[in-house]
Amino acid sequence: SGVDGIICAVVLYENEWLYTVDVVPPEVLEILLPREYHQTGLLELLGPVLVLWTWQSFVKNCLWSAWLDNQGALHSLLKGSSLAPEMNYLVGQMWLVLSQWQSALYLERVESVANVVDGPTRHEIAHMERLGAKWCRPQWPEFVHKIWSPRVMQ
Repeated sequence: SGVDGIICAVVLYENEWLYTVDVVPPEVLEILLPREYHQTGLLELLGPVLVLWTWQSFVKNCLWSAWLDNQGALHSLLKGSSLAPEMNYLVGQMWLVLSQWQSALYLERVESVANVVDGPTRHEIAHMERLGAKWCRPQWPEFVHKIWSPRVMQ
């Protein structure tokens, strides 16, 4: 949810539903270039990043899939870059980590009406409860706080 800066990630692992919901750290939102659409694309891109860190033990050395309903975020991940500098940085960092962890990521589009993460980003967790999903504490990589670090931009 771009307006509130809320992000959610849902995982099905060994027949168990897991989810996490968090507000993107304010210091991250403050450093982003101003956009009139509430950073929706960047927030959607942060979903797989949140999965990567929150469930590291699940994604290391394996193949996993991510379903995104934002075309810009999806295609940035697929091609490995973005015209938006912050998204380009995050995409690059994500692929570097995937490579280091020997993790293969399969990406696909999900229609917005079928996207299970939309409810929790709008303060609605009834669907998570129906799934019996277990909440997990969100974990963020340090690199999301360093988008404009001089060391990074060299």
